[in-house]
Amino acid sequence: MPFTSPFGWVLLAAALLAGWLFGIAFSPQSRQLRKRFREREVIVAKYKREMEKALVKARDRIRQLERERDGAADETAAPQPETEDADAPKG
Repeated sequence: MPFTSPFGWVLLAAALLAGWLFGIAFSPQSRQLRKRFREREVIVAKYKREMEKALVKARDRIRQLERERDGAADETAAPQPETEDADAPKG
């Protein structure tokens, strides 16, 4: 029996995997696969740029809303003139 040890099975699996990868790399369809891969990379890069722009816009909008909120909070939290308590002893 040629594969009596686990090491033999590992070598067989490695040889099969290498053969499969070489078969894919040198097949006539590999050009088509590479072309599809490059097209997909372009699509993903474009999507990534669009999402980064959207993220920047969203962060700017958040900053704007926070400034508006803080401004409105400052207006409502204006110091009130102090009044004397009716219960406080005068004198």
